[in-house]
Amino acid sequence: MAGLTMEVLFVPRNAQTLSLVRQAAGTMDVNLHICTDPEEVHRLLFCHRYDGLIVDHSETTGNILRALRQSPSSRNAIAIDVHDQAIAVQSVFELGANLAMVYPLTVEHARKTLQLAMGLMMLGRRSYYRHPVEIPARITVDGRQFEVLVNNVSEQGIGMRTELNALQAGPLQCSFELPDGSREIAMEATVIWADRTGQAGCRIEQVMHGREQFAEFINSLFHQVTTGYSAVVASARHDEISAATRA
Repeated sequence: MAGLTMEVLFVPRNAQTLSLVRQAAGTMDVNLHICTDPEEVHRLLFCHRYDGLIVDHSETTGNILRALRQSPSSRNAIAIDVHDQAIAVQSVFELGANLAMVYPLTVEHARKTLQLAMGLMMLGRRSYYRHPVEIPARITVDGRQFEVLVNNVSEQGIGMRTELNALQAGPLQCSFELPDGSREIAMEATVIWADRTGQAGCRIEQVMHGREQFAEFINSLFHQVTTGYSAVVASARHDEISAATRA
């Protein structure tokens, strides 16, 4: 899963849980941001974007999960509640958690739950994750054509490098051939930012030609990034469903 690192906020109650979750996440592409102060957790959720949240269940859990769902940038993050067997799984789902870890915890159990969460986080990243590519392309700006190199693509945008000092913010047309030569793609886009090195980021407004082929191309790139996780996610999901049923 090289190149796709998830940002996860972790709110532990004790050193043992912290150590165990760190071990479970050790082989995954995840940045764990540790915070034990509930007030600081609220601030972080409103100031930063996170792909996931792990919260060690306490009297503040409900408030933290509500803050997560009200966050302008992290409301769709995958939330994992860590709790003991006396707490019903359904109750933490009702608070806003997506997944659960139940004490007594093991590294293996925590790892399976995190693997499932990672798969769900990757789906959340799908629409805006920029895949690095190198595709020669042509752009038209104010009736003038230029040769550029498209160096990243996503469902919603493209990045490009030009010989121009800097593109101006505004509309352009871009066309390029897919790497396998199967189709010419033509789109309308808007330059959102550009710098003096010739690098620019654009939002795709409309794919005029080759819409389906472009979508398939993005799907294939995302599949390359996430290969190897499908079976693990399916297995972990089965375990979570079984745990919820027993609860």
